[in-house]
Amino acid sequence: QFIATYVNKDGSVLHEEYVDRGSVPPDPVAEGWISTPTAESTEQYDFTYIGWDNITGVMLTNRTITAQYSETIRNMVFTIRSLSRL
Repeated sequence: QFIATYVNKDGSVLHEEYVDRGSVPPDPVAEGWISTPTAESTEQYDFTYIGWDNITGVMLTNRTITAQYSETIRNMVFTIRSLSRL
């Protein structure tokens, strides 16, 4: 058996699973073992979970599998006020 380590975008460990040699690692979100991963928005981007990298193919060694995200540019809303002097 080998260890599949599922990590978030920032490298934090979300889940570890022993996988038999020659088997494909399971998706822990689809299996209901963990919640859908999230990544905190930045000033410029919002992130939406889209799946895992490196999850296909059989296990022949320990593997790190990283959550993947799509990036959406954040819409910035500004309010401009005019101050008049009397």
